[in-house]
Amino acid sequence: MAKLKETKYLKYIINLVIAAVILLAIVYMPFDIGLGKEAVNYLAILAAMVFMLISGVFDEHVVILATLAMCVLLKVASFSTIFSAYSGTTMWMVLSILPITVVIQKSGLMNRIALLLLKLFPASYKWQLFSLALSSMVVSPLIPSTTAKSSLLASLTASVAEKMKLEKQSKPFTAIFLAVFINGPSMGHIFLSGSVQALLVVGMMPEDMAVNFSWIGWLAAASVWAVVGFILIYVLLLLLYKPEKPVSLSKEEIDQMLRDQGKMTGTEKLTSVLMILTLAGWITKSFTGIPECVFAIVTYAVLFTVGAITKQEFRSKVPWDVWIYVGGIVCVANLFTTLGIDSWLAGVMEPLVRILTCNEFVYIAALVIIVYVSRIFIVSSIAAVTIFYVVFASTAYQLLGINPFITGFLIIGASKSWPTEYTNTNYVTAEAIVGKDCVKFKDAQLMSHLYIVVTIVAAYISIPFWKMTGLM
Repeated sequence: MAKLKETKYLKYIINLVIAAVILLAIVYMPFDIGLGKEAVNYLAILAAMVFMLISGVFDEHVVILATLAMCVLLKVASFSTIFSAYSGTTMWMVLSILPITVVIQKSGLMNRIALLLLKLFPASYKWQLFSLALSSMVVSPLIPSTTAKSSLLASLTASVAEKMKLEKQSKPFTAIFLAVFINGPSMGHIFLSGSVQALLVVGMMPEDMAVNFSWIGWLAAASVWAVVGFILIYVLLLLLYKPEKPVSLSKEEIDQMLRDQGKMTGTEKLTSVLMILTLAGWITKSFTGIPECVFAIVTYAVLFTVGAITKQEFRSKVPWDVWIYVGGIVCVANLFTTLGIDSWLAGVMEPLVRILTCNEFVYIAALVIIVYVSRIFIVSSIAAVTIFYVVFASTAYQLLGINPFITGFLIIGASKSWPTEYTNTNYVTAEAIVGKDCVKFKDAQLMSHLYIVVTIVAAYISIPFWKMTGLM
């Protein structure tokens, strides 16, 4: 045990030393790069931050807090400017949704909705596969945490597989596992409330652009990609994981699963009503002018008041580290624009990025593939989104006129892949709950590669729509 602690502390020290060397090397570099002292100091801090995020030695929220502290110490900007994002609507949206997620997890509401949707379709395998994929997508906007979604939906997958009497590691078992996993945790970013990374991207956008991406605005921009992606994934699952013998899930078996859930509790009923009202508020923001976070705040306040979430659960079960990290990254991204580094970076990277941005087709494919390959060594999806958004979003907008939404959206999609078993914690979580011996990773890995192809193809098909709506 003592040796393990020594090894851990040694990693901390080595990581800090390397980060310090990177920071000092940029701060005291002997040549002029065309930026002021504050901007150079910021770049040095940013480079050290990226290294620490990639290395994964320190927790992400600790890295971001250290980054913001260094920005204050090196006088990059005033304290109020550096930490300003924590008072924005994005952060209050995240702050309110996270405890609501705890209530939804407790209540079993997601599983009930999914089972009710299953009842709407015929009992054949192809229709049940379709309904599972659809159910996973429909419940996605209720929970932004992909880890929470992976856990809840994986338990549903295990129950359905048992009722269908599917053999472990069989093709149909793998198919229903992937149908639920891809359309929920992996494609949840089609909804603004379905992915923490989506909220992060909106937070990092320039304010004059972010205002166009309300809940309904984000969904509208993602709509063509979502429909095409859903259809292609479903067709691939049907073709590649076709069962050797007929399998089905009867209405009686679904009814039994619903009975096992028990009657709807008061908390479930109240949560259902509140979530419907909240979604209605998000959808109608363009008419009411009321920020989405206000509806989330009211919903949380009601749920807490009636005891649906306790004070202890609020303190212990809400992932506050996620809130700290998202807010910190938004702060860092705001400084990127405030200090004029986005324009400077566009000029520096122009020769390289012009190759990638010679047209939108090359840019989309290159961006998605670069992020996908990087996921082999960047374990954190949030870190991948942060790093590549900062590098590409502003430059692609200035050189090609591609709205930061498209860059951010595609980076999120590619970052949700699972090229290796260990680099996607959501996949590991879902696999563990279903049963590690139930799905062969090689079979699932094939769909990770194809998911990236689908991401690119769906984006290509979305180009006319994005051009028509002024996003390209």
